[in-house]
Amino acid sequence: MDRDDVVNLIKTKKRIGDLARSTKQRIHCPFCRSDGLDLQLYHDTNRFRCWVSQCGRHGSPIDWLMFEQGLSFNEAIKMLAAELGIDITFTDNRSPVLQKASRSFVRALSKNSDVTDYWESRGISHETLYKHHVGYCSEDVIRDITRAEGEDRVSWQTLEDAGLISHGKPAFWNHTVFPYRHWKNRNIVQMQGRAVGEVFGSQNRWKGLETRSKLGQRSLNSMLWGEEELLGYWRRPSRNGKTYAFVLEGIPDALTLRQQDIHALSIVGNMNLKVHTRSLRNLDVVYLVLDNDTSSQENLPWELYDMLLEMPKTQIITVKLPKNAEEKKVDVNEYFAKGATIYDFNKIVDKSPDACEFLVDSWGSNESMYEPLMTLICERPEDERSGLIYRLSSFGLFTMDQLEAFTRMLRLDHSVISSRYRRSRKS
Repeated sequence: MDRDDVVNLIKTKKRIGDLARSTKQRIHCPFCRSDGLDLQLYHDTNRFRCWVSQCGRHGSPIDWLMFEQGLSFNEAIKMLAAELGIDITFTDNRSPVLQKASRSFVRALSKNSDVTDYWESRGISHETLYKHHVGYCSEDVIRDITRAEGEDRVSWQTLEDAGLISHGKPAFWNHTVFPYRHWKNRNIVQMQGRAVGEVFGSQNRWKGLETRSKLGQRSLNSMLWGEEELLGYWRRPSRNGKTYAFVLEGIPDALTLRQQDIHALSIVGNMNLKVHTRSLRNLDVVYLVLDNDTSSQENLPWELYDMLLEMPKTQIITVKLPKNAEEKKVDVNEYFAKGATIYDFNKIVDKSPDACEFLVDSWGSNESMYEPLMTLICERPEDERSGLIYRLSSFGLFTMDQLEAFTRMLRLDHSVISSRYRRSRKS
C-alpha cells in the first residue's frame, strides 16, 4: 500500500469527532482558544475549520493531529495508522538530500553580495550567517545540484520528493535558507526560507519545506531552530549560574542575540508553544521574548499556562520589548537596529516578570480564573507557592487563609482536578 492509499484510508476511518471529542457541529477552537464556538466540525465530510481570521486552521483528521501535537504530515500518518492497525512501509528520511542541498546553498550565499549586504543592514554579519550554515537558493543553485558529479549530485525527482522542488520550481527560489537540525544527531531535517529581492515584498515572506512531500519529515511548528545545541546549554552555567535559553519568534532575532554571545533559539509563530516543552524542560530558566504585537500578546497567557504545567521545575521569564505608540511591533532584531545595546537589553530582562507572577497579575481580578491559577500554583515548587498566594490575595477577592485552604484541598486530589480542568478547556 503506497502513501496515498494510506492517507485516503485514514481520512475515511478516523472520524474528526473522535479527535475533537465532540459530536456537536460548533465547538471552541482548541488551537486559538477563541471565546465563541468558532470551530465547525463537518461530520459528513470528516473535516473541520476555525472561522477566526487569525487562526483559520482547517483540514482532515491528519491536519488536526498535526496542529494539536506539532507533528509533520508523515508523523501524523504513522501515528494514526498505528492506532487504526494500518500497515505502512514508506520512507520519510530526506536528511541526506537536505545536507547536500544545504552545502550548495551556503556556497551560493558567500557569492551573493546583495543578500549578505541586506543581512548586514539588519546587523547580522556574514560571519554569523556562515557560522550557522545559512544559505541562499536560486534557480542556478538547484541546476548545479542536479548536474554535480559524484556523491554531491541529486536528481530533480529526488529534490522534488524532498520538497525542494515545488510545482516545477525551486521551493526556496530567491530565499535566504536557514537549516533546522535534529537535536540528537545534528542532521538537517527541515529548512525555512526568508524571501529577498524581487519577492521580498510578498505577504508570505517566510516559508518552510512542505511536510506532505514524499520524503516529508518534521514540521517547523514542532521544532526549535538551534535545538541541536540544547544539550550543550544544559551543561553550561550562565546567567546567575543557571542553565538557560532565550526563545524568540524568528531566526533573525535569535542570530542577533547569538552575536552578543547569548544562547538563543527560535520558534515559528506564537501559538501551541507547549510542543517545545519536551526540549526545554531540562533548563533552569527560559526567557520567552515574543514580538510585542497584538497577536503574540493576546495568545501569551494561555500559552504560558500550558508551558508552566508541562515544565513545573523550569522558571519562565516573559520579556516584552518597549515600543512607541506609532509602532505596530518591535522584535529583537529591530530593537538592536535602532541603536539599543546589550546593556539596555539586559536591563529589560532583569526587570521582566516571572511567568507565574505575570499570570497572577493578568487573571487575579477575574474570579472565574482562580481555579486554573490555583491549579498552577499547586504545580510550582513549594518555596514559590506562598509568595504567589500572597500576590493573588492582594486582589481582594479571597483572603490568604481561603486561598491556602483551597490550595490544600487541591493538593489532596490535585491530579484529578487538574486533568478535569484540562479536559474542560478542550471541550
